[in-house]
Amino acid sequence: FHVHGADRVPATGPVLLAGNHVSYLDWLALWAVCPRRLTFVMWAGHANKWWLRPFLWFARNRLIVVPASGPHATADA
Repeated sequence: FHVHGADRVPATGPVLLAGNHVSYLDWLALWAVCPRRLTFVMWAGHANKWWLRPFLWFARNRLIVVPASGPHATADA
């Protein structure tokens, strides 16, 4: 990987990295190249997708799942 702007991420203190989701797996690429320990926030509607669960296993201890609610909530989320 070639990382652009890594020098803009401070070594300590809080940081919010917001992805412009090109794919469902860009968080995994970020996790692989970031020198800091990351915690991910994910909507329950995505966290419960069967095909995404094998990838989420890697972040199982660093994942905050936000419950689904509102007009886009589904019964399985």
